[in-house]
Amino acid sequence: MRDARGRRSAADENHRVEYLRNVIEVTDTVQNDGYRSAPHMLLYHCNLGYPLLQPDSHLRILNQGVRPRTPFAKTMLPELDTILPPQDAMEEMCYYYTPAPDEDGWEHVRLKTAVNSSD
Repeated sequence: MRDARGRRSAADENHRVEYLRNVIEVTDTVQNDGYRSAPHMLLYHCNLGYPLLQPDSHLRILNQGVRPRTPFAKTMLPELDTILPPQDAMEEMCYYYTPAPDEDGWEHVRLKTAVNSSD
């Protein structure tokens, strides 16, 4: 692909789900096909809901910071790690995370539920 400034890059995305494992792996590779350095940013948008998320679920995202998208989301920051039960007419709580890579440069998100709480 080529952007408005003529920079060229190629992207490859791979999703892996293993039978009988509670893991979904997403691996993205971006290659700069141009002749000079170019800034790069990657954004993931994930809509997770019931039944994947339940009140006994715990979502863990290792991060360097979290920024709420709306004033309501800001008021709910103390409940960030709590999965609330479904509610009618509740405003969404959307957050922007700055991920914290591990020592190998990988970033991880973990969702635990009563079904897979031993992981």
